[in-house]
Amino acid sequence: MNITQQYRQITNRITTSVKVSSMEYDTCEALALWDTGAMKSVITKKISEKLKLVPIDEMTMIGVTGEAKVNVYAVCVTLNDLEIDIQVLECMDMANFDLLIGMDIISQSDFIIANNNEQTKFSFRIPSTGAQLV
Repeated sequence: MNITQQYRQITNRITTSVKVSSMEYDTCEALALWDTGAMKSVITKKISEKLKLVPIDEMTMIGVTGEAKVNVYAVCVTLNDLEIDIQVLECMDMANFDLLIGMDIISQSDFIIANNNEQTKFSFRIPSTGAQLV
């Protein structure tokens, strides 16, 4: 499975439309931000309430604003046709995004961001081909 997106300018935000599903198969559309600085993927409280998610655990999340105890949920994130079952943390709000895709998903793949000719191109391929890029 491969996702490739090209932006008409250099961008500092890589986003993708995804589907987030509960284990009971309730589904909603979400705008995801790819974040290589995040160890875990995160959903907003709005998404957890919309899907009527039930916490499976609680965890301490350390972010730019400090530490907080947050709920952990089991969800399925669908990227194109690829379904990834994953545990996500919950945060109150992320401005314009519903899901933050962290390294728990990114590290399963080949993940490339290239800037050339004043444009940004992004590619996510799973499974990894193991090809040497440099």
